[in-house]
Amino acid sequence: MATTESPDRTILVDWYELAGGGGAGWSEDQVRLRPSDERFRTGSDCVFRAASADRLSIRWKDSRSLEIAYPHQDSVLKSESRWRNVSISYREDPALRRHPTAVP
Repeated sequence: MATTESPDRTILVDWYELAGGGGAGWSEDQVRLRPSDERFRTGSDCVFRAASADRLSIRWKDSRSLEIAYPHQDSVLKSESRWRNVSISYREDPALRRHPTAVP
């Protein structure tokens, strides 16, 4: 889990992974925003969900603009453009690819 604070310190962004299903399991990365005085919790109110993102880049552009970058191979399951008064943008970033390209 990783948490990032907005520049004005009023909002926290939590990036965490959920996993399950045993040996043939699944994993899912989720991003959730919350007021800085609220405790962390998982939930369906996340703003971003991706199947096995592994690596994300989360960056505040300013106190009301957030950017989330993810590997282009990932299946994005949810990507909200707003949370309260925060606008959220997304972009694919090939540099975040899950595994390096295999060389024969």
